[in-house]
Amino acid sequence: MELVRIALADVGVQEQGDNDGPEVRSYLRSVGLGPGYKWCGAWLHSVYRRGGIVLEPARSFALAATWSKEHVVFRKGELDAFDESNVSGIERISEDADVFTLHYASLKRVGHVGMVIGEDDDAFITVEGNTGPGGEREGQGVYKRMRDKEIIWTLNRWVP
Repeated sequence: MELVRIALADVGVQEQGDNDGPEVRSYLRSVGLGPGYKWCGAWLHSVYRRGGIVLEPARSFALAATWSKEHVVFRKGELDAFDESNVSGIERISEDADVFTLHYASLKRVGHVGMVIGEDDDAFITVEGNTGPGGEREGQGVYKRMRDKEIIWTLNRWVP
């Protein structure tokens, strides 16, 4: 899928300074922001835009929470509904280019977003902007990661 290819091509991009650098500025421009802003949502919006899917109003997609509000496949606590013993023949919950969100109790809101590019029994394989090697929400680059399904707040399908 083209969106996955675009996301994977960004793996390895690193900030230069705090939430800055040529690529980060490009991601932020896709949602009408300048350098210095947190950019996980802007990165994802940029991936979709480069893949020919324009989500408007663009500025709202700078917020990770915007990605969690529509096109919900499941919400936290609903994983049992996808248990193979309950649903015959299910191999995968996600589809390539689905969006995942993470909720942070300390923020009392969704605070991080990324793209799902694969899945195993316990985790989603993801690509994420503005994260780090340890999975932090405010990181310094674009990384490919594994996210335990149990911590995912929502899985959303924005691809038409």
